[in-house]
Amino acid sequence: MAKEQSRPATVPGGRGLPAFARGWCDDAAVFPPGLMSLVDAVPAHLRHEAAGYAELVGPLILAVPTVPTPRPGSSRTAS
Repeated sequence: MAKEQSRPATVPGGRGLPAFARGWCDDAAVFPPGLMSLVDAVPAHLRHEAAGYAELVGPLILAVPTVPTPRPGSSRTAS
């Protein structure tokens, strides 16, 4: 009789990826060696979040100077 193997815990709703691995890979495309522009990095990150490996995708990491600031009088506010 084969010995039953223990399975790692998974995050509820996950597809079997161990909980510790969810979001493991942050997206630092705007930093070297990628140096992707913010205009390109945001849509690329959204594609990663929709891909089959989406459970591994962590946050898009940005440097503070690259984050746009709302102009006075604009309808967008920081949250």
